[in-house]
Amino acid sequence: MAEGKSDNWKFQLFDCFATPISCIWVCCVPCGGPCMQATTAKLVRGHEHSHIKACLWAVLACWVGVGYNRSRIRKKLHIDGSLFEDILLAYCCPCCSMVREWREVMSAKGNSEDELVWRAWNAYKPVE
Repeated sequence: MAEGKSDNWKFQLFDCFATPISCIWVCCVPCGGPCMQATTAKLVRGHEHSHIKACLWAVLACWVGVGYNRSRIRKKLHIDGSLFEDILLAYCCPCCSMVREWREVMSAKGNSEDELVWRAWNAYKPVE
C-alpha cells in the first residue's frame, strides 16, 4: 500500500453519536446535513464553488447526492468501496453516513470536529 493510502474508513458508521455536536447538527438543524455535505466537499476538493454543487446534490437528489459526495470523499481519501455501497448507505443511514464522512475529512485535515461545525454554521447563516 502506498504512503498516505488507506483501504478502510477510520471511523465506524454507527459511531456518529461519539460526536454529539455533529450528530445534532445533521439530524436536527434544518439544512444542517446539506451544509455539512457542502463544507466537507469544499474541504476535500478545495475548489471555490464545489460546496455549492455538493449542497445542491444533497438537497435536490437527497440520498443520491449524499452517496455521490460520499463516493468523492472515499476516492479522495483512498478508501475502498463502491458507488452502489455509497448510495445504499446514504439511503439507509443518511445522518450516520454524513457524520462519518465529516469525521473522516476532519481527521485527514487535522481539524477539530467542533471547529468545523462552526465553519458550517458560518457558511449556513445569512449575511447580515
